[in-house]
Parts: sequence; C-alpha cells; structure tokens
Amino acid sequence: MKSKNKNTNQVSIFNPKYWINSFRIIQNRWRGITLDGSVRIDENVRISLTSPFYKSKKGSVTINKGSLLSNGFICDCYGGNVSIGEDTFIGPNVVIYGHGNVTIGN
Repeated sequence: MKSKNKNTNQVSIFNPKYWINSFRIIQNRWRGITLDGSVRIDENVRISLTSPFYKSKKGSVTINKGSLLSNGFICDCYGGNVSIGEDTFIGPNVVIYGHGNVTIGN
C-alpha cells in the first residue's frame, strides 16, 4: 500500500512555484516587511510600508506563519500598522489601508 502525504499544502522544492514564492518572501523582507517563511504569496501582490502616492512616515507590516495572500492583494500602510495573524487567508483583490492600525486574525 502506498502511504498518502497528509499535508497537501506543502510544495516540493523541485516545483518552480516553491522558488518563486521563496523569492517573493525574500524580496518583501528586503523591503522591511516582517513575514514568516511559511507564508504563501500569489502573483500581483503589493505590500507597501508607505503611501505610493505621497510622502508619509513608514508603517509596519507583520504576516504570521501559514498565511496565504491571494492574487491581487494590496496592502498600503500609510504610516500605520498592519498585522495578519497565523493561518489567515486573504482572498483575491483584497485592499487593506493601515491608516488606523489593522489587525486581521489572531
């Protein structure tokens, strides 16, 4: 009998999607965003610590383990704080502005 892998969310290191997601995590960490290595980031996700339109103070973004950021997700801090809890799903085309500090999940 073949044993089945119970965790179907794991992506093999031989899959190109694994390396693309790893690159997105490194790229966002380089920008100053705090996120766990188990976060999955789809295409066309934009996370910004400041406003893309005018100068503002730098905010902060924290994304905890197991979260999934779907295609088209936009997060602009506008100088506030955005915190996404563990195992949180952010659906397609969701927009979050962190003016007054936003917490989603635990």
